[in-house]
Amino acid sequence: MRLGDNFNLLLKRKERPLVDLQMRYVQEGSAIVTDAQGRIVQGSELVDNLLKYSFSSAQVDLPADVAARVRDLADRIPDDDIAAKGREPNPHITIKYGLHTQDPADVAEVLEGEPAVHATLGSASYFEGVDEGGADAVIVEVRSRCLHRLNRRLSDALEHTDTHPGYKPHLTVAYVKPGMGEHYAELIGDALEGTELTFDRVTLAPKSEPTIAAVSK
Repeated sequence: MRLGDNFNLLLKRKERPLVDLQMRYVQEGSAIVTDAQGRIVQGSELVDNLLKYSFSSAQVDLPADVAARVRDLADRIPDDDIAAKGREPNPHITIKYGLHTQDPADVAEVLEGEPAVHATLGSASYFEGVDEGGADAVIVEVRSRCLHRLNRRLSDALEHTDTHPGYKPHLTVAYVKPGMGEHYAELIGDALEGTELTFDRVTLAPKSEPTIAAVSK
């Protein structure tokens, strides 16, 4: 996006109907948002949220039996120690987050001819200070050359915005309160270590709300 570019946005939020907005970038990292009548939408939270949640994710969803084991591990964490983002309801392994496309056909075209994806689960670990410092993410590490290859293919072929440095395949178990990630990673330990997985399909998880439903210059 170039400075000064104008974008007509249809912004859908859970708590209110579709809203017609226009975003105009005025300098790097700064934008003015106006409604259909040209009135400036006050506050930066709307802009921040729009930019933060306007990406899709290519991922592989875990088989039902393995997903159930992950949810069981998450359920062992007391509610009092769970952060606002909660337990992961749909255990998966992200291949590429930050994709701008919402069309699964774009991903399918890039990955056409790829063989089945093989991966092996490792030990539990954690990411500290995620969700703007409001949580630690308790994760299980994943070993897979296939996932790294698919990540590179999607990164090379599709428009995206990288939100994290590098690619570290993992599956998220739950989000716990800050400072508790190490404790629960140690408790889970090697519960899933060595679990072999094979995937024959990739899911494109659509953009989280708020969602840009249409964009035009």
